[in-house]
Amino acid sequence: MPIFIQYMEDNGVVFKGEGIVTFEDFYGANALIYSSKKKIKEISYQMVDLDSIDKIELSNDELEQVAHQDKDAFGVNPDMRIAIIGPADITFGLARVWDAYACQMDSAQACEIFRNR
Repeated sequence: MPIFIQYMEDNGVVFKGEGIVTFEDFYGANALIYSSKKKIKEISYQMVDLDSIDKIELSNDELEQVAHQDKDAFGVNPDMRIAIIGPADITFGLARVWDAYACQMDSAQACEIFRNR
């Protein structure tokens, strides 16, 4: 899987994408960390680093499905925060669309999109 997940001691989760990343990669990574309500409640933040991604194979409908996984997780843990680092135009743009689906609908969540770390 070109998405590597690291669980931090402070209950954060760091995602690092590399190479070509697909819908299945994003969806599978979310399914792993959101596998139970207990796991979701323990997450304090997520940092999604898209800096090393060469290509994303993800349709708009698929992006919406991934965003809804995060939106559903916010319903379980409204204190969770998500930061996405997308320095390339394509990753930054996709992150902004994800933000509209996952975070702007209710606007209670703290989601931030950055070009640099």
